[in-house]
Amino acid sequence: MAKIIVCLFLGLILITNQTFAQVEKQSIQIEETLSHLEKVNQDCVDAGTNSFIDCSKVFYDKIDSILNVVYKQIRRQMSEPQFNKLKKEQIAWLKKRDKFFKQVDVDVKKENAGVEAETALAINRKAYFVEGRIKELLKKMK
Repeated sequence: MAKIIVCLFLGLILITNQTFAQVEKQSIQIEETLSHLEKVNQDCVDAGTNSFIDCSKVFYDKIDSILNVVYKQIRRQMSEPQFNKLKKEQIAWLKKRDKFFKQVDVDVKKENAGVEAETALAINRKAYFVEGRIKELLKKMK
C-alpha cells in the first residue's frame, strides 16, 4: 500500500512539473510571438507597400486575438473562485481599455485629424495597451 501511495505521489509530481513546464513554454512562445508581431508591423510600415493604417490594423487585430487565446487558456486552468476573480478583473480592465481608447481617439482628432501617420500611431497605442494586458495575464499563467 505504501508503495502505491509513493508511486501515485511521484506520478503527481511528474505531471505537475510537466504541466508547469508546458505552461512556461506556452508563455515564452506567446512572448516571442508578440515580439515577432512588433517586428512584422515595423517591417510592413518600412516596406511602404501598405498604408500605415493597414499595417496598424493588422497588428492590432493579431494582438487582440492573442489576448483572447491567452484569456481562454488561463480560464481553463483556474478553479471557479479563481475564474470569478479573473472575470471581475477582466471586466474592470475592459472598462479601463474603453476609456483609454476613447481618449486616444479624442487626442488624434484634436491634434491631427485625418493625418494617416497619426491615425496609425493611435491604433498602435491601442495595440500596445492590449499587449500590456496580455503580459499581465501571462504572469498569472506562471
